[in-house]
Amino acid sequence: MNALESEAAPWLGHCQFLRSATIPSDDAGDETAKPCQQGYVAVWTTDRKGFDDTLRTYLSETDTDERLKLVWSENVMPATEWMARNPRAKEALDLARRVHEGRLVEIGPLAVPAPREDAEPEPVDWLKIVDIENVEPLDMQIGATPPMNVPHILAAPLFGPHEPTAVEAGEADGNTDNVPPMRTYAILDAAKMPYLLTSHLEESGLRYQSLFQGAAQKELAEQAPYLVELKQDNRLTRTLFTGPDGACGLWEKEPGIYIRSRASFDDVRNHFRKFTRICDEKGKWYYFRFWEGANLYQLAPRNGGQSVLSSLLHAPIEAILAKQRGRPAFRILSAIPHPGSKLPEFRHMDEQLLDALDDVIEENIRTGLAADLASNGPNGLDFTQASSRVDHLWSWLKGYGMRDSDALKQATLGLAALSPEEAEADHRIAGIMQQRSLGDKAKARLLGRITAS
Repeated sequence: MNALESEAAPWLGHCQFLRSATIPSDDAGDETAKPCQQGYVAVWTTDRKGFDDTLRTYLSETDTDERLKLVWSENVMPATEWMARNPRAKEALDLARRVHEGRLVEIGPLAVPAPREDAEPEPVDWLKIVDIENVEPLDMQIGATPPMNVPHILAAPLFGPHEPTAVEAGEADGNTDNVPPMRTYAILDAAKMPYLLTSHLEESGLRYQSLFQGAAQKELAEQAPYLVELKQDNRLTRTLFTGPDGACGLWEKEPGIYIRSRASFDDVRNHFRKFTRICDEKGKWYYFRFWEGANLYQLAPRNGGQSVLSSLLHAPIEAILAKQRGRPAFRILSAIPHPGSKLPEFRHMDEQLLDALDDVIEENIRTGLAADLASNGPNGLDFTQASSRVDHLWSWLKGYGMRDSDALKQATLGLAALSPEEAEADHRIAGIMQQRSLGDKAKARLLGRITAS
């Protein structure tokens, strides 16, 4: 069975089982129940229902002295999405790597859960995430009167009015007429289009300014992030959302992020300038490219990014819109107010955030590969199928110890013409990956020659 016949892929979930042992006795079938146990489970399936059905079938057909009975399963989702939300659970990723068409279920180590009174309190769910799929960029709009400046599906999130909240009305002494209007800003990355972006900004008539200050503002003028206050009827807005079927559009450049706020230009700039560089616990400084939309898109569900996201979304910011790498999808991030609860506070770059950012970079590479494979690959895969294939091959290659990101990218693309099962069954590929004398890039080149022959 190939990927075109089925969209089966590794799924992960957290499950609780009842373990029972058959004890010889005068009554046939007498069973002694043991405490419930919990753990991670990987299943090769197509959907949520298939996860439980396949797991129950596997348990019923497994002949052991101790039988497991599924009590419940939760947080069940494709392994790619599961790992994006739980990037530090490496043991679960190992389970996902081991399931395939010939081995449908892999159960990890099971343990008796701690009593509820000993559990830590649940963290406050402060981050609201709204995903918008199938955002089609603008085309030539021949005959359109007037032409649109932003895709219809994004018009309300980007430029629609927002009723003042009770807090905002209170700050205006109850007179909502005194509440400032909701504005729309963008932070655009000149490094993605040196001289082109700054030319567009100069011609737009809109207010804009680099987030860099002093000497860096002059020396890095063509590599800097620029804050610009957008207007819906401005030509630059249309240019940002015009795709390859239009004229001179910047859509495919994925130039930055979009922001809703009632604050003034200066207040918004002062807020975001605090995050252009962040330091770690030892005082070492890092440039933080938060204006890279794909980074925020992928960082949102990860625990390691919660504190810095809460700070980015702190007052005066209402919401941030970020585009997914290589796909027509946007994610709207906003903070949910919880009176009396304190949002995660960002202090410095720590190991958890560094790990999350490393995972984000890797996830963006895989997403870009999947989008390219779905658009230009010879197999006719859609994005979901291509993403499953890329993630499986990537994890399989890492399982052999390949770590260089460029080599992983080259090797995954080279093997993408094969299904994961075909790649894993090819003794020539396994032989290359097992050669310890070869570096990652040499292995990637050899793998490309095999699939090209």
